[in-house]
Amino acid sequence: MSHLDILKTNLQKLQNAGNYIFARRVIRLAGANIWRNKFLSAATIAVIALILFSFNIILAINMLGDAVIEKLNGKVDIILYLNDDADLLAINNLINDLTELPEIKSAIYTSQEDALKGFVTRYGENGDPFTKYGLENTLPANIQIVTASPKDHKKILEFVKSVPEGSLFTNIEENTENKTIAEKLILVTGITKKIMWGIVSAFLIGGILIIVNSISLTLHSRKNEIAIMKLVGAKYTFIRLPFVIEGAVYGLLAVGISLILFQIFLGGIGLQSIENDYTLPLAAMGKIFLLETVISMGIGILSSQIAIHRYFHEKS
Repeated sequence: MSHLDILKTNLQKLQNAGNYIFARRVIRLAGANIWRNKFLSAATIAVIALILFSFNIILAINMLGDAVIEKLNGKVDIILYLNDDADLLAINNLINDLTELPEIKSAIYTSQEDALKGFVTRYGENGDPFTKYGLENTLPANIQIVTASPKDHKKILEFVKSVPEGSLFTNIEENTENKTIAEKLILVTGITKKIMWGIVSAFLIGGILIIVNSISLTLHSRKNEIAIMKLVGAKYTFIRLPFVIEGAVYGLLAVGISLILFQIFLGGIGLQSIENDYTLPLAAMGKIFLLETVISMGIGILSSQIAIHRYFHEKS
């Protein structure tokens, strides 16, 4: 290796060592800023964490409501009971007309024989009086309709009652219980979405204002040190970076605390599962927490930049 190569290698080592020392000093100053104003820092982090916690609770309720609605929408909503002598061709024409409606997800025909098989499957051989006592199968054939939304029930019922095949029906049964539950949940999720947008606005505006004020106070409390740094020729980057890191740490810690509170909340009320049927999509929540971390740290960095710009603009 030539002397020139050795010199380049040594210079690179010195540069790396200098970068390491620079980074360590910046991080240490950021930690000192947070610790020096520990009560103000704790209050800042707590307020942001509570805003995030409130948002996550409303979001979880909204997601759970959507999951319940989706499951209810997959259940049979309307049953059309058919005459024993109903013509199969007319039934097929009716099913084709029903499935062409955008409000209907599915329309399934069940014959008398299939209705009996379903009855036996549900209640067992002992619950089958037809076979046990040699009775005639009186269970009616039917068409089971699954709608896209509870709001479509009225329109579908009006359509069913107006079709020429209406003489095929002996009775029309509507699942009003699922409809009522789904309608109430749709109302609740609609309200929670509006609340979420309000909390997001409060988080963006309030978070920026809180962190800007917190870092501004830190800047003013360290004005003598900053003046000395400038006099001895410290770079602007070295003076600015500790406050930028401080803002990012505020956002990171706020998300961490909100996540802990959210987990405690879930464990306390059992929101993760309701009757083992409707579960909270934790994978989606994990992505949301990751996004919240990025946004919160971004807000912290942006707020610190605003505070730094204001401080040095006033001093210039």
